[in-house]
Amino acid sequence: MFTNNATTDVSSTQGSVGSPLATTDALTNGSVTTINDAATGGTFVFTAGAASTVADLQTAIAAAAGTTLSTGTALTISAAGHVEISGGTGDLTVSTNDAVMGSFGPTTAGSDSATVFTSDGTSTGWTNTSTTINALSATALGLTGGSINLNNATNAAATLTAITDAINTSHCSAAPSAPTSTS
Repeated sequence: MFTNNATTDVSSTQGSVGSPLATTDALTNGSVTTINDAATGGTFVFTAGAASTVADLQTAIAAAAGTTLSTGTALTISAAGHVEISGGTGDLTVSTNDAVMGSFGPTTAGSDSATVFTSDGTSTGWTNTSTTINALSATALGLTGGSINLNNATNAAATLTAITDAINTSHCSAAPSAPTSTS
């Protein structure tokens, strides 16, 4: 099962400018493509039949837009030759087991912050903690130029350490307050 991070625009990994996917491409018989839409709370599921094509998936998504999926959600073929599912107002999460399209990844960055409410159960012992997680990329982690080598345990551990260090150095916009108690 291939999945992606939530965003409003997701793109398949298969296809390229030189060899683009097309709406006439056959999908794998029995493959399942699922789209979860955070704005509607809906889950769209398409199971490919023996003669299903990308156009059939495109038609099914268009029919679900405005009901299960947010209005405006659509499947297109991007200039890069990938299947792109975009539009709507909420975060879309796409998963498929169809090798023709491959996995889906975000074409635009999702939210990089979160607010967490904490409380000790009293009316005065609460706080909102906002955290911003800076963009994690191979460049930001110093993993470019062939330095990513997961072929053995030592290299994999070093890469995971670099990722952990990058996460741990993210800055919080507000530090959590100490728990309070009342007598």
